[in-house]
Amino acid sequence: MNLVDYNIWCLILNWNGIKHLEYMLPSILDCNYNNNTHFLLIDANSNDSSCDYAKSLDSKKLSIYKLNDNPGWAGANNKGIEYAVKHGADYVVLLNNDMRFSKNWLIDSMLIFDKYDDAGIVGCKIINSLDKFKKNNELYQKHDCNEVRFIPGCCMILPTYIFKNIGLINEEYIFYEEEVDFEHRVKKAGYKLYESNSPVWHH
Repeated sequence: MNLVDYNIWCLILNWNGIKHLEYMLPSILDCNYNNNTHFLLIDANSNDSSCDYAKSLDSKKLSIYKLNDNPGWAGANNKGIEYAVKHGADYVVLLNNDMRFSKNWLIDSMLIFDKYDDAGIVGCKIINSLDKFKKNNELYQKHDCNEVRFIPGCCMILPTYIFKNIGLINEEYIFYEEEVDFEHRVKKAGYKLYESNSPVWHH
C-alpha cells in the first residue's frame, strides 16, 4: 500500500487541557498529511472548555470522543485505538495534548515503515525547548532515523496489526510503566523501535 492510501488516526489525549489545546490543535492541523489522516481528541471527562474549543475550530478532520471518566493514559489510549480500528485505521498515532509539530512530521516518519519491515513503533525527535525546536525546524532538510531502545509515549506511531499480534496497552500499569511494558512486548514479538529525526516539541 502506498503512503497516500494509509488510513491514519492521530489520537490526542486530553483532560482539562484547554491551555495546551489552544496551541497544539492549530499546530497539528496546519501540517502536511495524506487525505486519509484523521484526528481524534480523546477527552477524559474534562470540566473545562476543551471540547468547545475543539468544536470551534470547525475542522472536518477533527472528531471528539468524550469519555465518561478518566481511565488514565493506557485506558484512554486503548479506547481511542479501538475506535480508530473500528473506523478502518491502518496506523494510529498516540499523542499528548501539549505538543507542537514540524510541517512534515508524520509524512516523513511514516516513510520508516516502508523502509523497515520490522518497524513496530516509530517516534519523532522530541525537543523540550521551544527555541531549540524552532531552530531544528529551520535546519531540518533530509529525513533520517535510528533504531532506539525506548520511545516516549507522548508521540508513538504504530501499525494497527501490532495490537492484533500482542494486544492493547496493559491498564494495570501506571506512571510510565505501561509504556515500558508495551514496548517490551513489541520487541519481544520481533519488532524494532525507530526514532525519526522529524522534530516535535513537547512541553
